[in-house]
Amino acid sequence: MRCIVGRQKEVILVTTLLDRKIYPAKEIFKIYKMRWECAIFFRFFEQFLGCNHLISHSQNGIGIQACCPIIACLSTNLWTGRKPIKRNYEMLCYNFIGLANEAELIAHLLKL
Repeated sequence: MRCIVGRQKEVILVTTLLDRKIYPAKEIFKIYKMRWECAIFFRFFEQFLGCNHLISHSQNGIGIQACCPIIACLSTNLWTGRKPIKRNYEMLCYNFIGLANEAELIAHLLKL
């Protein structure tokens, strides 16, 4: 299935959704684009934030394990005004567990 995106960019989609009356090419492209953005987020969540396995299997434990890294990542982003990098996240974790004090954390973030 071919889909024209923008003015001159053509995208070829391979899909099992062949009924063009129900699923126009542009709609299928939007669906795949949203799906890809979700996949990128979960890759970021697993690799960058280190959440590739569950520590707890209770509903509250999973919620905490999901929310804390996201909050830390967003806080670092707001503080530095830059895209988060793994080293900043690691330094924040060191501060949380007591391996780095607040002065060391601030010094690290100010070096950016």
